[in-house]
This record gives sequence, structure tokens and C-alpha cells, in this order.
Amino acid sequence: MSIYEKKYEVCYYDIDLFGKLRLSSLINFLGDIATEHSEKVGIGIEFQKENNKAWVLYKWDIELNSHISYGDELTVRTNPYSFRKFYAFRTFEVLNKEGKVVAKAKSMWLMIDIKRRRAIRVPIEICDAYNVSCDLELPMGEVRDFQGKEVETFYTEYEHIDTNNHVNNVNYITWAINNTPMEKLEKLLPQNINVIYKKEAKYKELIKVETEFIEEENVGLYRFKNEENEDLSIIEIKFSEK
Repeated sequence: MSIYEKKYEVCYYDIDLFGKLRLSSLINFLGDIATEHSEKVGIGIEFQKENNKAWVLYKWDIELNSHISYGDELTVRTNPYSFRKFYAFRTFEVLNKEGKVVAKAKSMWLMIDIKRRRAIRVPIEICDAYNVSCDLELPMGEVRDFQGKEVETFYTEYEHIDTNNHVNNVNYITWAINNTPMEKLEKLLPQNINVIYKKEAKYKELIKVETEFIEEENVGLYRFKNEENEDLSIIEIKFSEK
């Protein structure tokens, strides 16, 4: 089992107007440590480009156990849990300076052929690099089906695009929060987040947003579609009282 950890400080640009860690900033921490871990074991961005491969995120299952605020010192740990056919499962823990786990996450990644944009089986050398050989599936939360209403349309921009030449996964989280009523954000904080990424979006592609908020459960539901009405991502966020 190959566990990797890195320390982070919650900076001013990581917080929202209430002084709490943005959900997008937390997920950026998780993505950063996963990328750095791959670099440390020799199978990072350049290795993937040279071998015509890339990791794309398929699912997030995130749990926030405590408020994270400006100036907090965090330790983020990640573990490549297992590889199974086309998929990789990776877990995360976020600890405060007292060693308390303030957030946990599970993730599911898909390996693709960059040129063909199709899923490929994870090569044995990648499993060996992480010293992981198990073939276990990691149970993860799902996103419920819903019938939302369209609330916004816009086009993707330069800053939305990452090195895989598609919209980076964190943008969907930002768009979801941006489409949550302010009166909810004033009283509530994200607690459980489940995300499924269905299809990639490219530069200058039209995005359509559909949302629903279930008052009695404090749950926000968000669906992102392209111009052809295909699902790009579906997100469910369970909020809790501040």
C-alpha cells in the first residue's frame, strides 16, 4: 500500500466570503496531491503524454466532518486503493494540525487513450509504480435521479481547460455552488458531495445547467449538459447547518 501525504495551509484565496474553505479549493488540494504522487513515482504528466495515456476523473464521494477556515494547517493523505480493468480507485484523508480527520474522500478514475479518447486497461507498470496489485472495487455513493429546471447557459472559457484539453473537473463543483441560492449558502455548508462525470466538455462548448433544491433534506442537485443535451456531470450536495 503506497500512502503519500502533503501539508497545505488554507490561504486567503482558498476561502469564500464567510471565511470557510471553498469546496473547489478542497478538491484542488485532493487533485494536487494525486498528481504529485504520480510524479513522485515516475508516472506523472510527461510519462502519460509520452505513452498517449491520461487519467480522467469519473466519480467523487466526499465527506466533510468539520469546518475548515482561513489559516488552518492541513495534512492531506492519499492512497491508491486499487486498480480494476480500466479504473483506479484512490482515497484521501484531510487532517487538521491536531490530527483530527476533517474530511475524507473516495475517487474513481478512468484511464484513456489520449488520441482515441477511449478507455484502456490500466497497464501493469502503473500498478507496479504504486505498489498496488489488488483488484478490489471501492464502494462509493451515487447521485439520485431528478428532474431539475434549466437555470443558466454559458460557454466554456480558456481557464476552464486543463492539460487533458477538456474542462477540469473542479469547474463543475464551482458551477454547482454558483447555482445554489445565496440564502442557502448563508446558512449551510457542504457536508457530503457525490459527483459523476459522464462526458467531457471542450473549449467554447455550450453548457446548460439544471438544478433542484430539496428543502426538507438540504440537498442540492445539479446537472450539466452540452448543446446536444448529453449529460456532462451530475452532482448531489448534502448541506448541513453552520
